Amino acid sequence: AARAGDAGKGFAVVANEVKSLANQTARATDEISGQITAIQQATQDAVAAIEGIARTISQMNAIAAGIASAVEEQSAATQEIARSAQQAADGTRESSTNIADVSRSSVETSEISNMVKTSAGQVNDRISNMQDTIKGILRSSSEENKRMNERHTLNLPASVSVDGKEFSCLLHDLSLSGAAVIDRVLEGVKRGSEIRLKVTGLGEFTGTIMALTPNSTHLSLEIDDQAAQGVEKFIQSRRRAA
Repeated sequence: AARAGDAGKGFAVVANEVKSLANQTARATDEISGQITAIQQATQDAVAAIEGIARTISQMNAIAAGIASAVEEQSAATQEIARSAQQAADGTRESSTNIADVSRSSVETSEISNMVKTSAGQVNDRISNMQDTIKGILRSSSEENKRMNERHTLNLPASVSVDGKEFSCLLHDLSLSGAAVIDRVLEGVKRGSEIRLKVTGLGEFTGTIMALTPNSTHLSLEIDDQAAQGVEKFIQSRRRAA
């Protein structure tokens, strides 16, 4: 273009344009290369992301399976809880029935307790009355025994018949129960022998020899109520006369 002069100016312009286009093409090629590299990197990143998503999906599947298992276990637990609740409800109803029975039993027990208390009071009253009665009987019996066993000194002439023998004696003392003492020993007579005693002013009595001493003989006379009344009247008359 330089040798051509003015005629070559057009070639110079074209050459400049070609050079400029070549530079632009080089830059475009570099840009395309960079974009291809970026696309490759993006593709690799996308692949890695897809792999991560796949792993996440796998983990989610495992989690979903775990959740399903947990839900199944929870369902079974819920059913067990429902059965337990039903059993508890049945137990509560039974407890309510038992409590009602216990309440009725408590009322009955209270009534029985009141009856027992009343009966105990009545028994105590009866026991008290019986004690008073027994005390009265014992007191009367004691006084009666004292009256019946009291020895009365008489010193009355008497005679004793025993084993076909008769002995004169003196009736020293006598009780209304029949205990008597005469003032002599009956020779040849044994303890336990049956006797017949005749006493001046009192009458005749049968009895048994209870004991023999060196100076006296102890007798047990058979004195019935009528005879005892007669003896008591005789003793009282002697006391009044004295």
